Amino acid sequence: MIFMIMVTFIGCARTGSVGISIDLSSLVESDAPNPSEITRAIITLRQKGQDIITRQLPISNNTAAGQIDDLAEGYWELNLQVFDGVAMIFTGDCEIEVLANIVRQYNLRIDPGDGESNIGSISFVLDINPMIGYKLIPQRVKAFAMDSVSGKLYILDVANKITAYHADTMSCERDYALEQTPSTIRLNWDNTALLVGYPSGIIDSLDIDTGESTQIADLAMPAGTILPFGEKYLLVSNAQNYSGMLKVWNNATGMVVDTENIANLTSSACALNPSINTAYLPGLNYLYRIRLNYDTGEMTVSSSGYSSQPGKAWVAFNDSRLIVSNGSILACSIYTEDLHYTGQLGNGIVDLVNDDTRGGLYYITEDPGRLYAMRHSGMSVNAYADLDGTPAFLFQTSDKIIVIVVDDGNYYTKIWTKAEFGFGISAVISAVRIRSKRAFRDLRSAL
Repeated sequence: MIFMIMVTFIGCARTGSVGISIDLSSLVESDAPNPSEITRAIITLRQKGQDIITRQLPISNNTAAGQIDDLAEGYWELNLQVFDGVAMIFTGDCEIEVLANIVRQYNLRIDPGDGESNIGSISFVLDINPMIGYKLIPQRVKAFAMDSVSGKLYILDVANKITAYHADTMSCERDYALEQTPSTIRLNWDNTALLVGYPSGIIDSLDIDTGESTQIADLAMPAGTILPFGEKYLLVSNAQNYSGMLKVWNNATGMVVDTENIANLTSSACALNPSINTAYLPGLNYLYRIRLNYDTGEMTVSSSGYSSQPGKAWVAFNDSRLIVSNGSILACSIYTEDLHYTGQLGNGIVDLVNDDTRGGLYYITEDPGRLYAMRHSGMSVNAYADLDGTPAFLFQTSDKIIVIVVDDGNYYTKIWTKAEFGFGISAVISAVRIRSKRAFRDLRSAL
């Protein structure tokens, strides 16, 4: 195929308007394949250091012609795609040199296309958002894993896939397909892979970069929660009918190194205090305390004297406190074998995140549905925001707070900056105003 370009440069700048004319008649007369009609031609131009340029050229009398403005001088890689409807029937590449006021003729070697459509279609169904100010998460959520350092949130969908989100914007980045339905997911010790646990007791390691999955464990019990500690060990818990089992798996040897049967275990949710190598598990009317040996993988299990239904537990305040679902604040230290009550948040906690860098504690409650921000110093509420729907999960990045709520069986998300709650890096904010669907509220800080 022969095509010609005519370049006109105006002024002193070494960019100009490029006229391109491509004779497609030889393609119409060709036998392989034999298209009924050439309907579109698209060219793509690439040059290092320049933006990629893509243009659809109008076709008249089997000639595709058009003009490209502001094209820089020099060598460009040109790709041509010729279509019959939505099917690409020919494609070809060549290198062209763009010179001022020069008409050049080029031969372009054309290969048959696959004859298949390479153009997808998207249809939209418009509906009013019932959660104004919130973004719908188009997934049937089963579990989450959050990497606050990289700002990635991984959502396990019941449709056998994991979706990675950029948490600061809650925009999808990638899907990881799974062959079976897992029971839980967790990031590994160095956040390079997702640990995917199954009801069968199998645990796979899913590489975040490559998407490749490798079986690393088979514990012969359902994997309720996976808690990595150190490079080698996984603490895996399973709670069923007020009883449960803990196992420690050694990734290096591929063996279970310790096992504990626990009565009255109400949840598989573990909270790890890395400062004192201790994990906490909620039981019926008390908390289990698991001392972990990072060298051998062995665990020592005991129950604390805390005598209230804990539900869930979170480590906060520079690893010096344990906060449980009913709002109780408990002192946890390497210097004591027990947990001591030190205060009360005053609300039942649905979920909680702690920011030691900025000295902030954030938690969501169901009744009332709110997001609270508390300052470490003085343990005083700095600000709060009313939430719509039923609060479900809370996550954080370095400067964002991400709330996930449920409404009519669907999951929605809303994002705030920490500065909105008075936890900016440099600015001191004396008042915060948060908008919700219910009302506008002036939230005065406790600075």
